[in-house]
Amino acid sequence: QPLLTSSHPRLVDLGAFLTGFCALGLSGLIMAACLALSGKAFLPLAWLAVFGHLPLMLVEGLISLTAVRFLHKVKPEVLACVQSSGTCA
Repeated sequence: QPLLTSSHPRLVDLGAFLTGFCALGLSGLIMAACLALSGKAFLPLAWLAVFGHLPLMLVEGLISLTAVRFLHKVKPEVLACVQSSGTCA
């Protein structure tokens, strides 16, 4: 069962946080991998990119968490749409 459509509120919060956190984390890792594969001269910059993304990942996770909580309170049918086949009218 997907985390965003769980009946347990803590799992919904975890799913919302991880959605934003992991999205930004993966983009930072891809950028760091591209830099690291460009040569040894870019290796310190690749590590800087990884560690520089950590605070941004936390902020993005909190923003996603806040947005999902807001949607759950104001218009929960939007989140229920995720649980269905994916087509919502």
